[in-house]
Amino acid sequence: MKCASCGCELPKGAGFCFQCGARQPEVQAQEEGLPEYKFCPYCGVKNDEDAVFCSSCGKAMDMSKNPVEVSVQKKEDSPGKRFPKKLAIGATAALLAVGGACIAGALLMGNHKYVAYLKDDSVNQADLEHDKKEAVKYSGNYGDEDALFNAYVEVKYSRDGNYIFYPAEVRYDGGAHPEFCLNMQRVGKEEEPVKINSSVWRYSVLAQNKAVYIKYGNNTLYINDKKDHKEKIASNVMDYYIDKDEKNIVWIETQGEAYAMYQQDLALKKEKKTLAEDINLYEVSENLEQIVVREADTLYIIRDFGEKEKIASNVSRIIANSEETGSVYYSKIPEKEGIGTEIIEDDCAESDASIKEPEYNSFITQRVEKNEYTGKYERVEGLDQEAYDLAWEKYEAKKRREEIRQGINMSELGTYVNELYCFRDGKEELIDEAYVDLLYDYGTEGKKKGVFAFGHYKMEEVPKIKMSEIDSFSDLSELYYENLRAARETCIYTGEKVIVLAEDFPYAVALDTEQKIGYGLKGEAGAYTLMSFSIGESSDGTCKTVAENVDSIQMLTPGKIYYLTDVYESAGELYCNEEYINSDVFVGSLTKVNDAVAYAVDYDSNKCQATLKLYDGKENRKIADDVHAYYAFDEKDIVVLADYNMDRQEGKLKYYSGRNELVDIDEDVTAIFGGTVLYY
Repeated sequence: MKCASCGCELPKGAGFCFQCGARQPEVQAQEEGLPEYKFCPYCGVKNDEDAVFCSSCGKAMDMSKNPVEVSVQKKEDSPGKRFPKKLAIGATAALLAVGGACIAGALLMGNHKYVAYLKDDSVNQADLEHDKKEAVKYSGNYGDEDALFNAYVEVKYSRDGNYIFYPAEVRYDGGAHPEFCLNMQRVGKEEEPVKINSSVWRYSVLAQNKAVYIKYGNNTLYINDKKDHKEKIASNVMDYYIDKDEKNIVWIETQGEAYAMYQQDLALKKEKKTLAEDINLYEVSENLEQIVVREADTLYIIRDFGEKEKIASNVSRIIANSEETGSVYYSKIPEKEGIGTEIIEDDCAESDASIKEPEYNSFITQRVEKNEYTGKYERVEGLDQEAYDLAWEKYEAKKRREEIRQGINMSELGTYVNELYCFRDGKEELIDEAYVDLLYDYGTEGKKKGVFAFGHYKMEEVPKIKMSEIDSFSDLSELYYENLRAARETCIYTGEKVIVLAEDFPYAVALDTEQKIGYGLKGEAGAYTLMSFSIGESSDGTCKTVAENVDSIQMLTPGKIYYLTDVYESAGELYCNEEYINSDVFVGSLTKVNDAVAYAVDYDSNKCQATLKLYDGKENRKIADDVHAYYAFDEKDIVVLADYNMDRQEGKLKYYSGRNELVDIDEDVTAIFGGTVLYY
């Protein structure tokens, strides 16, 4: 299955995406007991249980019917990008902006430099600035082993650095999310914590030491402060968003088969406001200033929590919601009639008109036969079985063709090709008449600026299918999709114009909007050709070869693209902008550390350990050997979990402070909260 948010390849039944952290709607629907539906494995849109093709993107609900989408996938990795597996407590740790730098599982503020880690089934904390100081053990047991390796949880610090929020009694039963007791405690104090609530499955830390969270069961949304004052906001909540100033909260409630969206001030001094009801798609901008929802097939925009404004009808998917430009991008299924004449050349119509249902008596013939008893020749009547069978074969073939003719205009073949639109300044603009799909972008800023890559079909090059060449509607569907695929090309929308690229990159791209350059992978898995192209206004779509035998794009930062070549047993040669960095680099081990990059080499798959290095653009610096996991504050403050015993799930916690010698922090440590784990 694919993530409904970012398109990343996920294991079947995954509750959350390991790449972007998004909750997966199919698993959620199963948990909440909603009616039986199927969710598209490509775009995530809900479809009827018996749907053959997605009502949004038009692709076959059975991924095996869309071989182009899976033929180059490696195991369960995203196209062109591979990741090491991670302990769940280290997965997709979210950044929290604070007066210093507060991050899930770590705190760097003034003279305070703390790291949270798991030891003896409890959350512990070390003071890196005072390494002689004994570590603090916080109250409560963390949870069972299933929770440790499968549940998505976090440890967070308050904005002022005075409080730590951490989970205890984590339980995981294989569903979309874990349950845990959420505790709040003064940093560095071994005292009784404020037990905010039990059965929590998601939470956020706000200013003034408050927490917003969802409690499992009725999915009730609460806000809580350090004095344990708790106020209920809503029930049946599946998702929520908080603005940067922490003044407003927007949440999504399940209401039977549909969803509703509400807004309220976080002070809870005003009544909640209904923003939209009966919605089936939505996208909320980063600061909540621009929200897009779809009710039935009609798309609306909500600005600054005002009244919703209609954008368009017959909308199949939301492509991008650019708060920065005030634009909304979406696709529509064109309202076309007679699509059959566009797809099929009916070369059997004339002959079929003359084919009638065979009548038995019409195939009775007379012939002269010798009577074996009398020896005389006699005139006898009988069925011409061969001719009768042939006539029925022709008639049955005609009936099948009639079913194809009758069903083609009622089918979903027309949804294979959509129209791409932009809504801005109160007007709808057509961008593309043969839109296929939104390509996954390794960059993070493109959609915010209204810059994205998409597939386009050159419809003038799609040949018609002769009726005589098909025997069923499924034959027609497969041939039509193959013809469309052969006429596919990649386009870049810059916010102002469409750039048609000279090469097709059907799986993913990497768009650097600052440097106005993009990258794409072409070819076979593990031996891609990495190509670059301009996304500036003067671009003509020309693509240039950057490197051959590329396994994966590892990271894109402004002005820099990191990629691996010649990968063997999950390790290869690391390059940045065609400059060689190192060999035997472990896939997915890269982490951006300010302007530098941390990565692992010489990976030992038996011990799940490697040598950790740092590349600052000029030189490679060794941080530590035998590293199993790490967390980097900056280039001179890195915590590593080394000498790890996989059987006992324990290792030594050490601190790199820019000097050659590592400082021992603790031992028998299971994991670093928020850390990258080198385990593939």
